[in-house]
Amino acid sequence: MAQDLTALFRERFEAVAGIVHVVDDAAGAVAAVMEVVRSKGPGRVALAALPEAVRAGVAEACAAAGIEVLQPPFDEAVFLEQLDGVTIGVTGTPHAIAETGTLIELSTDDATRLASSLPRTHIAVVPASGIVDRFLEGAAAVREAFEKQPGGCAVSMISGPSRTGDIEMILTLGVHGPEEAHAVVITGGADHG
Repeated sequence: MAQDLTALFRERFEAVAGIVHVVDDAAGAVAAVMEVVRSKGPGRVALAALPEAVRAGVAEACAAAGIEVLQPPFDEAVFLEQLDGVTIGVTGTPHAIAETGTLIELSTDDATRLASSLPRTHIAVVPASGIVDRFLEGAAAVREAFEKQPGGCAVSMISGPSRTGDIEMILTLGVHGPEEAHAVVITGGADHG
């Protein structure tokens, strides 16, 4: 069933101009993230809400490649200024909806939300076990997150790169957010958390 949901998610996410990388484990996720990072050339990378093994691996690989990384804990006094130079945001996303090819991002701080929405390229890391079939199942995961966070959290539904058709009815990507969206799906068990 998880394989079917991953395949359906991939089909639907790619149908809205997203790019999906299916990997076995955290090491595969690091390799997929770094492949995208290297293809984009020099720039600054922001990491937020990632599984620890992925965060550490990407941070280490970026350091070895001479790429500047912003990662928690963030200095709120200068975070927005630092984020201005970020070209790639890499965030952990606990859930996705196969039916619509939608990532469900849950964040309790602005850093995660901004790291996924401001850079030109967003890479979300999601466990295959977190992919649900339909929107209603995703709503249950959101409800559970709100119950666990008494202070509340922000929910972003992400289906591919940002798009608009407002300008002369021509579909344009990246106007109000990332122009490129990647989902790295980890099929192995305990690699997200």
